[in-house]
Amino acid sequence: MTEEEKKDAQINLREYVYESGQNIEVKMPGLMLETLLNLFESIYEDNKHMGLATTYTVKSKEVFDKDGNLETVEIERKEYPTFESFLSQAQNQQEFVTGLGGISLELLMFFKQVHLDNIKNKVALKVGTIKTKKPNELKLA
Repeated sequence: MTEEEKKDAQINLREYVYESGQNIEVKMPGLMLETLLNLFESIYEDNKHMGLATTYTVKSKEVFDKDGNLETVEIERKEYPTFESFLSQAQNQQEFVTGLGGISLELLMFFKQVHLDNIKNKVALKVGTIKTKKPNELKLA
């Protein structure tokens, strides 16, 4: 993890919000982004299950693009050779998600990155720092 990624991980995304009517880089209202974050997080959490894998990882290799960004992880898996070896993992249940949970996690991660970028660019403001306009400052269309 790079230093920037470590700093990003320390930012509490829930401490930053968007002003009503404020648009962000993806051309959607900021409140819509907040709604999507909540929706996809809820779907992801509702689709997590504990279970036993029918295969185990033998080897894994991270594959990076020419810029050093993680592109994919190649995983070599094998089936458990015996009933006993399969049962030996029973105390080590793993967390799985359904297909819908996986899609929701992808979208959640995307929108979290959008939100984090908006925090860094001071588009999203920390809770309690948004100044509301006085009634005589509001302009009517």
